[in-house]
Amino acid sequence: MNFSDYLKKATDPSSYKIGIAKFASVSSKAIKEPSRAHIILKDAFFEEMKTKAISEVMEENKDIWKSMSLEDKEVLVREREDKLWDSVKNKGLLAFTLIFGINL
Repeated sequence: MNFSDYLKKATDPSSYKIGIAKFASVSSKAIKEPSRAHIILKDAFFEEMKTKAISEVMEENKDIWKSMSLEDKEVLVREREDKLWDSVKNKGLLAFTLIFGINL
C-alpha cells in the first residue's frame, strides 16, 4: 500500500482499531517471547500503526495539512510512527494497548 492509500484510510478512525481476537492472538505470542514482543507486534500491526500515526499527525496539523507537500507529510508521519513504535519497544505491550485504547 502506498502512502496516499494510507492517507485516505486514516480519515476513517475505525481503520486503526484493533480487533480483539487478533490482539489476543498476537499478544499471547508476544507474552511467550518477551524479548521479541516489539517485533511480533510490529509485524502484525504495521498497517494499523501507520494509519494511527497519520491520523494523529493530521489532527495536530489540521490547519496546514492540505497545504503541506506529500513529502513533508511522509516525514512527519514516519517520525510519529517511529515514536509510537519506540514507545512500544521501551514500554512493551502496555504501551501498545494505551496507543490503541485497548482495555485489559
